Amino acid sequence: MAADVSIAAADGASGVACVLDGSQDRSQRPIVKTAPTRDRLFPRPFETGIVVSMKARSSLRAEPDYDELVALVRDLPRGRVGQIVNSKLYVSTTCDPAHAHTLAEMSATLLAGAPDGDPVPSGWTFLTEVELVLPGQTLVTADIAGWRAPHERIGALPLPIGLVPQWVCEVLDPGTRSLDLTSKRQIYALSGVQNLWIVDPHARVLEVYENHRGRWLLAEAVGEDVIAAPPFDDLHFDVGDLWMPLPPPPRQPHRPS
Repeated sequence: MAADVSIAAADGASGVACVLDGSQDRSQRPIVKTAPTRDRLFPRPFETGIVVSMKARSSLRAEPDYDELVALVRDLPRGRVGQIVNSKLYVSTTCDPAHAHTLAEMSATLLAGAPDGDPVPSGWTFLTEVELVLPGQTLVTADIAGWRAPHERIGALPLPIGLVPQWVCEVLDPGTRSLDLTSKRQIYALSGVQNLWIVDPHARVLEVYENHRGRWLLAEAVGEDVIAAPPFDDLHFDVGDLWMPLPPPPRQPHRPS
């Protein structure tokens, strides 16, 4: 059966995600008659802004089903992360240093307590960069997910985890920023996630959202202050500690007077 698979790819250095689906306009796309192998679906290196179209006899339908997309996720090369939202496969590269720093600082605060002495949230279990299966045949990777449940219960769950977390934290990265702020955020709300934190290490802002009948309401936006945000009202920490230190300004050459 003939199938069209379109891939919007991006340069790995830029971190921009690519999208795979079967719904884009095919009238102006070049056709390459080859089998859609993994190397052809995800060529290395990616080229910014390139859209590749493949038309081949394959078991894939015009719009790959969920199981086929999951198979593609499992077959991604090392350093690629695949997420399935609204029947589309989003592939991104590894995160930039600012993202990695902020994720490490946030994880340390939750798992070891705040530097000023506040203890870790009691009765919670946290997992970082964990795959979640959500309603609507959705497969996402949460930067940090939290369940109000014992470690033993969460640790015994099969991966990817199908139990909806009460709290999720997403650290924005150039490769996944658009997805995190649109479809993925909406899926979290509709799935029943109660609290969502969006952390932007480049804008240096933490946004705290509360779920109100499937819609996110912004409760707080902080850049540098000490806060205790829901659902962790007893955990005070300095938001400024989440950001990668800025490089010192360049030294001005000495000019003799």
